[in-house]
Amino acid sequence: MRVLGVSAHFHTAAAALIDNGRVVGAAAEERFTRVKHDPIFPERTIAWLLDEAGVRGADLDRVVFYEQPHVKFTRVLASTLSTFPRHHRSFGSAMKRWLGDRLWTTNKLSRILDVHPDRVGVVVHHRSHASQAFVGSGYDESAILTLDGVGEWDTTGLGHGRIRDGALELNVLETHRYPDSLGLFYAAFTTFLGFRANSEECSTMALATFGEPRYAPVVRQILKVGTDGSYRFDNSWFDFVSLGQAPFTKKLISALGPPRTPGMPLPFESFRMPGAEPVAPTEDHQRYADIAASAQLVLEEAILGLAKRAARLTGCSRLCLSGGVALNCVATARLLEETPFEHIWIPPDPGDGGAALGAVQHVLGEHGQLGAEARSIGPYLGRSYDPTPTLDMLTHMGPDSWSAYRQPGLPPPEAYTLSVERLSGDEAGLIARTVDDLLAGRIVGWFQGGFEFGPRALGNRSLLAHPARVETALKLSTRVKARAPFRPYAFSIAEAHALRAFPQWSDGIPAMARWMQVVVPVSAAVHDQVRATLHIDGTTRPQVVAASDNPRYHKLLTAFGQQTGLAALLNTSFNARGEPIVSSPDEALMVFARTDLDTLVLGDAILRKVYS
Repeated sequence: MRVLGVSAHFHTAAAALIDNGRVVGAAAEERFTRVKHDPIFPERTIAWLLDEAGVRGADLDRVVFYEQPHVKFTRVLASTLSTFPRHHRSFGSAMKRWLGDRLWTTNKLSRILDVHPDRVGVVVHHRSHASQAFVGSGYDESAILTLDGVGEWDTTGLGHGRIRDGALELNVLETHRYPDSLGLFYAAFTTFLGFRANSEECSTMALATFGEPRYAPVVRQILKVGTDGSYRFDNSWFDFVSLGQAPFTKKLISALGPPRTPGMPLPFESFRMPGAEPVAPTEDHQRYADIAASAQLVLEEAILGLAKRAARLTGCSRLCLSGGVALNCVATARLLEETPFEHIWIPPDPGDGGAALGAVQHVLGEHGQLGAEARSIGPYLGRSYDPTPTLDMLTHMGPDSWSAYRQPGLPPPEAYTLSVERLSGDEAGLIARTVDDLLAGRIVGWFQGGFEFGPRALGNRSLLAHPARVETALKLSTRVKARAPFRPYAFSIAEAHALRAFPQWSDGIPAMARWMQVVVPVSAAVHDQVRATLHIDGTTRPQVVAASDNPRYHKLLTAFGQQTGLAALLNTSFNARGEPIVSSPDEALMVFARTDLDTLVLGDAILRKVYS
C-alpha cells in the first residue's frame, strides 16, 4: 500500500509517506515555510514527498488525517458555548477557523491530491500517537501511554499493543478527557512563567533545576494524583477557553504571586567561566524557579503514577510513550528508575508532527502490512539536498553580499576572508579538518544528508563545539544562538565511550539515549571533559551514537575522541533564535553569514571565516 499521513492546524504540521513498505520520508511543514512550529496545512511537505516517491496524488491508495475533525469540533463547540457569553470572542474566532477550513480537512485532501473521497480517512488522535509510539519500537507487545494537550476529547491514553504477522492490535484501556490534561497543565505553568506555551516548555523544565518545589502543596491541589495511578484536576485554577488571555485564573495568581513578564531577564546560568561570580537572584526570580520546580515535580508524579498503573493493567515489561508530554526528558528519566518497565521507547518525534507518521502506521497495521522498515524508523527522514549550487554561488559573493545579513555587534565581513575547501571523495580529510577546528575552539555548523524528523538535532543539522570549552559554549549562546543562559547544552557520544560517562548503564544503554530523550547524571570522572554540556546538577541529555545510526557523524566523534580521550561533542540544533532548524544549504549559509559561526561543513565542503 502507498499511504500518506497528514497532521495540521494545531501544533507542528507534518506529513509522512510509506510506499509499499518503503519509508519515503517524513517532515514538518516548518522546515519548508521557515515558520517555527507552523501549523499550516503541509502542502509543501506533501509536494516534496510525492516528488521523492515519483508519484502523483492520484496514485495513493490511502490518505489519512491524524485526528477526527468533526469530533474535535464538537469539543471546541461545547467548551466555548458552555461559558457563553463570557467567552463570546473565543466562540466567534473558533467558528471562523473551523467553519472556514478545519472542518473540511478531508475534503481538502481529496481535492488537492485528486484522490477519491473514499480513499481519504481519519484516525483517532490518540490512536495516531499510540501507533507512532508502538509500531516504530520494534516490540511485538508493549504497554502504551499517550500524553499531550488534547486530541478530539482525550488528553491521556493508556493502552496495550501487539503486532502479529504485520497486523496491529491496539487496545485502549483507559483515557482521561478534556480539560483534565497534563499537557495543558504544563503549558499553563509555562505561560505563567513568561514563556510561550507549546514551544518553550523546555525552558520551564530547565528553570526548574534552579528551584526548590516549595509550591508543590499548592500545585497538588490542582493536579491530584491518586494512589492507584489515576489523576484528576481542579480546573477552577485554569481557563483554557479565553481568547488572547492567560490560561490561568486569579486563583492561581493569588496562591503563587504575579506571573513573570515575558522577556524579563533571569539571572540563572547553567555554566559560567571559572572564577566568574554568579548573579544573585531576586526574591521574584527565585519564586519563578521554585514554581517551575513545583510544576515539574507534580507532573513527574502524575506520569510515574500512570506508568505504574499501565504496568499493572497490562503486565508488560516494555513501555512505549508518545504525545508532546513525552518530550519532558527529566520526567522520562524517572520512568527508567522508578517503574517496573525494563525497556522504554519514545519515537524521534513524539508530538503531533510525528502523529502524521503514526496515522500511516495505524492504517498499515489495520491491513496487516507492517513490514520491517515501518517498524524500525529512525530520525533521518527529511529531505536531502545537493549543496553544489550553493557552493557555486559563493564564487560570486564578496564582503558586501554578507554585510546585510550580519547581526549587530559582530565583526563586519571585512574583518575576515572566506575560505572554501572542497573535499569530495576525501571523507577522512574532511573529518580531520573538522576535528582540528573543534580542537581550536571554533563553532562548527555540521550539515549532512537528510534533515531530522522531530525537534532534536542528531548529527545531520547540528551546531558542534568542544564539550570542555566553556568559553566556546558562551560564545555559542551569545553570538550564534541568542540562547538564555539558564538553558544547558547536551552532548553526543560514540557508543564505545558511553559507559565512561554513564556507568549506570552497564546492563544496557536505554533506547531513549539514542535521540536525546532522557536527562541523566554524568560520571564525575569525565566532568572536566564535558564541562560546557552539563547542567548545574551535573546532568545532561545525551545522544549515544552507534556507527549504524549515523556513520559519518560517528566517525567524527571517534576521531575527536582519538585526540581528546573522550569521543563526545557538544551538539545543539543548527538554527538561529526563533527559527526552525535549517533544512537547505542556503539556510545553513544564512546562519553562517548572520552569526558568529566559525566553520560550516556543508556536505563534502568546509567553509571557514579566517580572521586577519
